[in-house]
Amino acid sequence: MNKLLSALRKNKVASFILEIAILLMIFETIHLYQKRHLLKEKAPALVLKDLSGQSYSLESHKRYLVYFFAPWCRVCKLNFDNLARLKSIKNPKTFEIYAIALSYENEQEIRDFIQNYPVSYPILLGNDETGIEWKIKGFPTFYVVENGHIVSSSVGYTSTLGMWWRSL
Repeated sequence: MNKLLSALRKNKVASFILEIAILLMIFETIHLYQKRHLLKEKAPALVLKDLSGQSYSLESHKRYLVYFFAPWCRVCKLNFDNLARLKSIKNPKTFEIYAIALSYENEQEIRDFIQNYPVSYPILLGNDETGIEWKIKGFPTFYVVENGHIVSSSVGYTSTLGMWWRSL
């Protein structure tokens, strides 16, 4: 063991790679812990209205990302720019994004929240039942769904690259 540590001290590149690997393992462990209570298999059927009253049914055969947010959530604000970037790089014929508001007082609170962000996807109005069905325990939470099955999920801040990677 001492020889290995000595060799790592001498080889700065190997030492750097080892430190990055350890850091990535720590992040992945935290990520797995955060999402331990999320849905893992079948996505609940979902029919919700947007801010204009149009009804959406999330039972399509496309792959889609369902992003749950609360207007009071500061981390959610950071992710809205990432969602816009993800929308611009994904093919709209094969991938959709839906943002679902939860834990809000009234619709105006949501309108005020989204007015500062480039939103080009539906903002749907969820309720307590929606949050329970989708096992939302914290914000933001997102699921990637295909053919009614959850293929990926995450809780907390996720970069555009992270969202893109999970949506493959």
